[in-house]
Amino acid sequence: MKNVLIIDDEPDTLFLMNLLLTKYGYEVHTMSSGENVVETVERLHPDAVILDVKLDRNFDGRDICKKIKENPLTNKTKIILNSGNITPDERANGFCEDAFMSKPIKSADLINKLNHLTK
Repeated sequence: MKNVLIIDDEPDTLFLMNLLLTKYGYEVHTMSSGENVVETVERLHPDAVILDVKLDRNFDGRDICKKIKENPLTNKTKIILNSGNITPDERANGFCEDAFMSKPIKSADLINKLNHLTK
């Protein structure tokens, strides 16, 4: 069973993604803050991380993404960044993700993207 870590500060988003991914056979872990993400990725070794760009005011998903990719213990982890309000220029500055999705995320698109990244 493949496992996924979802990091989003919106409880409804966490709930719906958890429900969807569980239905498709993923083991799902969730976090509502960017605090201790790298340590959690080290511990869980997820096949993929779905990471909101705009978390709470203290955390930016792009910064977390860079930390995950810079860490030798987590740098192979596939990361899907997602955001509802990021410009193409802002996205280009992120550069660390394996995939990007705009909110609202369509269920089929998310499943296809995860299946592709976690082959």
